[in-house]
Amino acid sequence: MQELEATFAGYQLHDALSQDAVSTVYRATTRSFDATRPGGPRTVALLISEPLISETDRRQARVFQRKATAAMDVNHPGVALVLDVGTSDDRVYMATAWRESVTLEQMLSSRWQLPPDDAIALLELLAEGLDIAHDAGLLHGALSTKTIRVRTGEMGGSRDAFVTGFGIDALLAQRLGSKRQRDSSPVLDDLLYVAPEQLRGDMLDPATDQYALACALYHCVSGQPPFVRDTASALFGAHLFARPRVADVLAADSNHALRSALATGLAKRPEDRHGSCIRLLRAALGEQDGDYAAPAVTLSTAAAPSGAVGNGVGEWMAAGMAATGTTLSRAGSGLAARARTGRGSLGSGLRHVPTPAITVAALVAGAVLALIIIGLLRSDPGSPTSQGDDAAAANAVVDEPQPGTAPEPESPPEPEPSPSAVIDWNQTVADAAVSSVTASGDEVIVATENRVVALDGDSGAPRWRRVVDDGTVERSIVTDDSVVYRSSQLHSVALADGEPRWSRNDQYTPTGSLTAVSGGLLYGMGPGLNMPELTAMDPEAGEELWHFHHSADDVHVMPNAGVAADDNLVAILQRGSLFAIDPNGELITTSLNRREIANAKWRVDVARPWVSSVTLLPDAVLLATRTGAVCSHALRDGASQWCRRVDGVADRQPTLLPGSDLIIVATPAGVVTLDPSTGVQQWDVPAQARISAAARRGDTVVTGDAEGTIRAFAVASGQQLWQTTGPTGITALSITADGVYAGALDGTVARVRPPPG
Repeated sequence: MQELEATFAGYQLHDALSQDAVSTVYRATTRSFDATRPGGPRTVALLISEPLISETDRRQARVFQRKATAAMDVNHPGVALVLDVGTSDDRVYMATAWRESVTLEQMLSSRWQLPPDDAIALLELLAEGLDIAHDAGLLHGALSTKTIRVRTGEMGGSRDAFVTGFGIDALLAQRLGSKRQRDSSPVLDDLLYVAPEQLRGDMLDPATDQYALACALYHCVSGQPPFVRDTASALFGAHLFARPRVADVLAADSNHALRSALATGLAKRPEDRHGSCIRLLRAALGEQDGDYAAPAVTLSTAAAPSGAVGNGVGEWMAAGMAATGTTLSRAGSGLAARARTGRGSLGSGLRHVPTPAITVAALVAGAVLALIIIGLLRSDPGSPTSQGDDAAAANAVVDEPQPGTAPEPESPPEPEPSPSAVIDWNQTVADAAVSSVTASGDEVIVATENRVVALDGDSGAPRWRRVVDDGTVERSIVTDDSVVYRSSQLHSVALADGEPRWSRNDQYTPTGSLTAVSGGLLYGMGPGLNMPELTAMDPEAGEELWHFHHSADDVHVMPNAGVAADDNLVAILQRGSLFAIDPNGELITTSLNRREIANAKWRVDVARPWVSSVTLLPDAVLLATRTGAVCSHALRDGASQWCRRVDGVADRQPTLLPGSDLIIVATPAGVVTLDPSTGVQQWDVPAQARISAAARRGDTVVTGDAEGTIRAFAVASGQQLWQTTGPTGITALSITADGVYAGALDGTVARVRPPPG
């Protein structure tokens, strides 16, 4: 890329983060991005294109701008938040919210490959974000090792990925006009995940991004993409016709579900793939998804291409292949035009833009006729690998109450127009998303990726702030007189003025979950000496009081386990197991002179839980599963009491807000209440937009959504009490007697004052 001046379009350019065939991404700052908000310069990731030379370049740049602007409406941590799109000095640019991250290419160059569970966890948020974009009618079309980025901070013991570069597919068009450009680096690297229908010039749908996601998953677990070739023509031919070596990926029998999911996700025909990106990952875990059954794909047989699917991506592929010579017949186009079944409603609002057929390299011309004939054949239907019998029995889902045990659930009456609340103040605290908000007394403690800030509860004015430069802050915990937060170390600062109190950076420092309990102890998951363990700490000094690791039946505590605790019980939830220990139980002294809880109180098998969903009731442990259920286990022995399927729980980890009267379950789809004894649903309120945060105080529950709407409901009836519009993309809520405090994706915090009465 041609060297730029130090400033560009009002942005101060710093270091270059990555470069692809058409653009360079910089870390940049500006004071002029939003002059209405205080807080000084804002850091962004700024994508700047190569110069627009021809009229065709400028036409494709306008496509980029339209698509990048549309991506501004997608508020999800799996998608880079687009802040600004424009043109300057014959270049287009796009600014996105800053996150410390590296490209997937950079991560894999140092790690080479990941264990399957880690790879699936890495891509989970990204898959959710793509599905949300698809629901909004937006396709990415250019997923690659450059447009998938991995946050460098730790979250729950694992990293997470997000996608950037919506619209970049349009810019790539003019770099594929000659064989020399197509076969050069980095152009070739940008095409490692391209879907067959893009090369055929067909009409695209969400399955196109799913194919690319399957390529990324394959790349993560095997260390290389499904197809590696020396030229673009050979690479395109491989995507169109070659069979990926899925059977060779982690060939152990225990990974059959992963191999089957990859084979389905990499099917040549879009209609043979999974129903969505998140379903691809669920299938890779061996999970069965309600009424969805993934199409079976025979691992030893290549799925054949069909005819027709395209949008802007098909156009740039058409431009790139124009010089290769041979035209691909459209004889199979009737297959792709069929109505698809079993794919749910995802993508029903997408606009499909037909594009002309394109040419392919002469090396594949002779195979076209035979492959079109093969394309008429379909594999026998099948279903994903089921869960283990024991775990499934422990989480058997009851969809309806037994006759006579409880009344049928009722939806609340249609709400009358409710009064509006008032925004008292709106304060910018950082240039990164707010991860937690905790109101304590007259102070509000806010955690973002790179700082911890205390605000005055009445005015919103900053009282103190701590900039974090040793990692990413996931959340902060407020004790009686201090704030504890975890980055690469564990830190404690004084609640009054933010001055440091203590730090821990030893081999036992919790680097996974961090939980505060009513008894005044801090609990956290750490690496331990030989295996992960739970550590109980004194919040005043940060000293370890005791630890616990469970090794019975070869089941160990995992570093990213979820923890919930009170004075009498500590529950530890991880994939496959739920433990309970007595914090006041028998302690033994180890050979290293550490104090250790001798035994677990009980352990039960749990099928595919959301590990951070574990919550305690006076007589039960609550959790949610990735199969879409909320479940209750007896506090005394862990016995399964009930499981209730709740809409939206399978899509994303819900927020469980327990009480002695009702359990509030907040999901992206809405708010549901369950009876604590039976799990019977009492009332539900569907979401107006995707719910992204929820909190409860007494008889009131408050939700915030991606559009910035904050709504309050009566716990007893579900009646809406009030609503207002806060910052867009709400990520965290906290309720006190003085009001509701809402944090957002853009680093702002607002206080909402409810209407009188």
